[in-house]
Amino acid sequence: MSTSRLVAALVLSVLATVGCGTTGGDEPVARTVDSAAAAVAPTATPVRRAVEPTKARGRGCRARREVEVCFSSPGTHGGTHPTVINRLRRLFKDAGAGDSLRIAMFRWDIRGAAEDLVEAQARGAEVRLVVDDDVLLNPVGAGLVQRIEAGDPAPGNTVVCDGACLPWTAPGPAPVAQDINHLKLVLADIDGERSVVTTSSNLVGLQYRQYNSLLRIVDKRYYRFAGRWFRALAAQRWDGARTRLRRPAAVLYPRRGDLLIDTLRKVRCRRGLRQVDVNLAVIQRADVRSRLVQLHERGCDVRVVVDRPPVEKWLEQPVRGGRLPASRVRQVSTHDKGVAIHAVVGGRPRYVVVTGTSNATCGGLHYNDEIMLRLTGRWIHQHYARHFADAFGHGRHSAPRLPVPDYAPCR
Repeated sequence: MSTSRLVAALVLSVLATVGCGTTGGDEPVARTVDSAAAAVAPTATPVRRAVEPTKARGRGCRARREVEVCFSSPGTHGGTHPTVINRLRRLFKDAGAGDSLRIAMFRWDIRGAAEDLVEAQARGAEVRLVVDDDVLLNPVGAGLVQRIEAGDPAPGNTVVCDGACLPWTAPGPAPVAQDINHLKLVLADIDGERSVVTTSSNLVGLQYRQYNSLLRIVDKRYYRFAGRWFRALAAQRWDGARTRLRRPAAVLYPRRGDLLIDTLRKVRCRRGLRQVDVNLAVIQRADVRSRLVQLHERGCDVRVVVDRPPVEKWLEQPVRGGRLPASRVRQVSTHDKGVAIHAVVGGRPRYVVVTGTSNATCGGLHYNDEIMLRLTGRWIHQHYARHFADAFGHGRHSAPRLPVPDYAPCR
């Protein structure tokens, strides 16, 4: 982090409120920063350990081959479910001398998770952070950045971007509450096992009460791809880093094309192959809504859950060619970004999952740092499909006379 930015954070900390405020959703909030800077022990001599097979770590997680998935489903767990956040914290707790954690996180107000990361650094793990100003809005996040920077004498272990780290792909100004580093990303090298974690969950307390998912992939090629991307985020320029990977199918944003709409446009339905389940906290893109309507009108079993009642009502409005019935759209407290498809995709019957960090918004497409992935196979599909069914089953219909927003088309 630059000296000027760190000084600014420390000055703000004097004015900060004491304690840990909770932020939620993806909207701007009042800026409060608290200083918690403290030096930690120097990095110990690295010790490499043997690589073990991928395995699930915690209740609510499942692993197979190189893939682990975790789900938080508060609807069936008394209104709060810490599985996804606990899995992130377990990564931090597992890291020690010779390990590394590279993290890009949109928001952070969970004090325990911050302490876990500081303690990992104290044990000798190399810790690097890339965030934007949203992390500094909270005393816990601001203090974490300062402590991680103080704990490593090497320069550049923390970077705070002014909005999105990488260049936009559409003209300004950015939509309201966009131009952000919206990532929830961890590159972990622990005990010689190198994995990339993407999740829909920020490290904020509100997320305990929202549906969320986490995907961890142990794959050398994907880890190298994500490593080059992380360096680009820290440098705040692409510097030749690739923006697409074929296997696993991964796409980085901001960009012009989109993995989600590309996948939906390849879907065809027939008897026994009709499932299109969409769990996205926010959908504001007309092209996504129109395609979901087309799929419904052509015989697909389209179901949608979103977080916000206005988005629910907007999705139910008629468009050219039809509309999504209200019975197929529900509102629930979700922060998820996951689509489960069992249909003909690209000309073949497939089980497909699309997941990552991005909502279906113009900001997520053109103005934010994001990642989306597409995976195929019955095993991963069944887990995302069950998670969706839980969310849909706990969803509800909002008040019928709720005003319907008019979202501007993407530029």
